Amino acid sequence: MLDWRSSTVRTSVLEAFVMKGFLPPQEVAHWRVPGGEEFPQPRPDEVVSFLTFHERGLGYPVHWFLRGLLNEWGLELQHVNPMGVLHIVGFITVCEAFLSMEPHVDFFRRLFSGRALSEEDPSRIAPVGGFTLQKKPSASGAYPMYSPYDSNRGWHGEWFYIRNPVEAPFPPFIRRMPERRES
Repeated sequence: MLDWRSSTVRTSVLEAFVMKGFLPPQEVAHWRVPGGEEFPQPRPDEVVSFLTFHERGLGYPVHWFLRGLLNEWGLELQHVNPMGVLHIVGFITVCEAFLSMEPHVDFFRRLFSGRALSEEDPSRIAPVGGFTLQKKPSASGAYPMYSPYDSNRGWHGEWFYIRNPVEAPFPPFIRRMPERRES
């Protein structure tokens, strides 16, 4: 449950992500580092992304299933935490690569549950990573086991800007809190 803080990302780090295959080249994704601002102020054609999301398989442009989940849940990309991105990307991979099917939201809901995370004040949901996804206990034997390879510590300070593709856009960055919903 985190709040915004200044980004620690530098151009050399994004260039290294391109070399590792985590990000497309700057000419394709039009990524850029923040200019020292305390919280994100993307241009109208940009969204905020995080290094750890791309390490966990977030592609560019993003898969239609992730965009659909964000739209259905009324979330922006920064509301999801790194483990949530890993769950979604892993689910897409299992469906497409192993089950030879398109991902489906009903199947996803059968395996995973999501909820908003409150900070000290129960009515205030964390603006960064304030929505978490967990694998349902009943799905443990029916779904591949996996875990992240490192800690998520400090991930919310590793943000940068990336172009929001017109042909397959993310929900726009409007710097709002996720809202608690009944289902």
